[in-house]
Parts: sequence; structure tokens; C-alpha cells
Amino acid sequence: MEDQNIKAMRECARRYPGNGAVLAVDFGAVTGWAVRYASGHLSCGQKTFEKRGGVGFRYLKFRAWLTEIKNCAGGFDAVFYESATFRTGASQAVADRVFGGFEATLGAWCEHHRIPYTGLHVATIKKFWTGSGRADKPQMVAVAREMGFDLSPRDHNAADALAVLHLGLERMEEKL
Repeated sequence: MEDQNIKAMRECARRYPGNGAVLAVDFGAVTGWAVRYASGHLSCGQKTFEKRGGVGFRYLKFRAWLTEIKNCAGGFDAVFYESATFRTGASQAVADRVFGGFEATLGAWCEHHRIPYTGLHVATIKKFWTGSGRADKPQMVAVAREMGFDLSPRDHNAADALAVLHLGLERMEEKL
């Protein structure tokens, strides 16, 4: 990744003139998240939404977390998420169902709060972030580290969310 591209995310975060924050999420058993606050500050992490009780419990926890992070950020101008392509096969069925639950919960929550939301394709995010649409988890973490984020190799979900945020901010800037 070239030096100018490494600085681009921080520059884009500072240039974006919106009044609110922007959230990016990477759904999974461990969900990665990244926020660009109205001040231009960037933050990221990962959160686990365990399945306890009924089928909908993890999605209720996810919805409560969205509201909490929105309130902490002072509201969102937009939400971006990694939009996965569903694959066939029995082994992928459970993951697809979990992803669909997160996506539906996010969509309903955004609609309720009147926040625009956009799914970004996995290969598009990876190509934008690393130059290759087939980048693996260590490559995604490496780029985040190059940008100055202190991530361990197991923080690949946070790295993915940072990539989603960066691409989302670029897309928002193009519309201005």
C-alpha cells in the first residue's frame, strides 16, 4: 500500500463535513466496528453478540449496542456494512442465516432512526484497502497497522470494519 493511500483514510475522515458520525460494521460471530466521529477522530473494535435464549436474543443485543454507540457518537450521518454474498452448501447455511439476521436488524434499526445505510461488497472493500479483491485476514490487519491502528492479528474484524469505513467515507465524499 502506498504512503499516500495510508494517509488517505485519516484525511478523508477530517475532510468529511457532516455533522454526525459514520459507523461501519463487519458482521460475524465477532462483529468488527469502526466509527468516524464528528470531530474526525477514528475508533474501532470488535464485539461479540452471543446467542443465548431464543433465536432473536443476539439481534436484540446488537440493536441495543447500535443505539448505545449512536448515543455515544452523538448520532450517525450514515452506516456502512460489509455485504456478503451468500454461498451454497450446508456448512455455509448457519453463517448465512446469522449474517442475514444482523443485516435485517441493522436495516430495521437504520430505518427506524432515519439513518442512510449501504452495504459494500467484500471484494470491492478488499481491493480498495489492499489492492487485491482476494486479500486475506493478515493482509487486512497489516494495512490497518500501517495506518497506525494498534491491532493484534486476531483483530481482523476491526481491520475489516476500518476498511469498510474508509471506503464508505470515500463514497460519501464523491457525492459531495
